[in-house]
Amino acid sequence: MNNLQTIEDSVKNVLKYLEGKDNAREELLKLVREVIRVCRRVVFSIHAGNLEEARKNLEKTNKIIETIFEYKVEHPDLYYSGSVISAQTEFVESCCLLQYVSNGRLPSFESLKVEPAAYLLGLGDFIGELRRYVLDLIRNGRFEDSWKTLKLMEYIYSLLVAISLPEALTPGLRRKVDTARNLIENTRKDILYFERSMKLERLLESYTM
Repeated sequence: MNNLQTIEDSVKNVLKYLEGKDNAREELLKLVREVIRVCRRVVFSIHAGNLEEARKNLEKTNKIIETIFEYKVEHPDLYYSGSVISAQTEFVESCCLLQYVSNGRLPSFESLKVEPAAYLLGLGDFIGELRRYVLDLIRNGRFEDSWKTLKLMEYIYSLLVAISLPEALTPGLRRKVDTARNLIENTRKDILYFERSMKLERLLESYTM
């Protein structure tokens, strides 16, 4: 009888622990979803030219990222479950885009306080956002800046393609690198095409004047 009571108490204790863990998991997922949602708003604001709004939202995201980081100590099993890396990846991508568009610089791994894999994955996604930025530059006839941004895309790609690590350590990086290669090639073609078209248009205008 005493043994049965011990088992019953053990089950109650286990359930209490797991219920607490489940509550922590739900709260973490809310934080992760909020980071992803706000980061996407940041990227949208940057491409729309509203850098001030982007900065405000990124500051909000940074605070959430710091809260998520606390789970690394309190609930490491939840922290390393995968969803955190996704949120941090979006955060890295947003920070890189805002800093580059604002001052031509990029944030360091240490300054962002994210996991190593998230930093690399974020750089991979950043290449895609740079392509979108180049297309905006092309529409505004800023071809010099377009070529400069393309060089940055190529440089980041050269760093990432040289990485040879197991998929378990950098999940999805190889796929992002393969995608980046195509994005870079298409971006180069777009710049060349529209730059030549503009020059031809100006040449024709000079003949008709």
